[in-house]
Amino acid sequence: MDVRKVIDSILRKYGNDILLQRRIEKYTSSEKKFSDTLERHTVRSMFPGSSLITNVAQEEEEGVVHQADMVYYFRWDVNPSEGDRIYEDIETGTYNLRVFLIDYSIPNRGQGGKVQYWTAGVTREVIE
Repeated sequence: MDVRKVIDSILRKYGNDILLQRRIEKYTSSEKKFSDTLERHTVRSMFPGSSLITNVAQEEEEGVVHQADMVYYFRWDVNPSEGDRIYEDIETGTYNLRVFLIDYSIPNRGQGGKVQYWTAGVTREVIE
């Protein structure tokens, strides 16, 4: 079974389009700079509670707690990075833009270490 083809099929059938804005790596996190180019990608997004993967870990008195507002699944060739932005219009036909910042990005690998798809945990970003 070709996992990449299965993922592509799922994204075509159940996915939605987002715009990805890459963070420019040479700047520190306190002075985030982003590319002027927006990339359109078809993704599948889910709330973390409906996902079987772990997300951003924070140490609390109770132990390790995982925090993320959403989890996005990307094609194998996208390579989303920590610090990139996601722009999503969540209501078809109306303008309701949400902006997310990628907190972590995990390559999900198959046999031989080949990346099959990417998982990204994101938090909502408030743009002033």
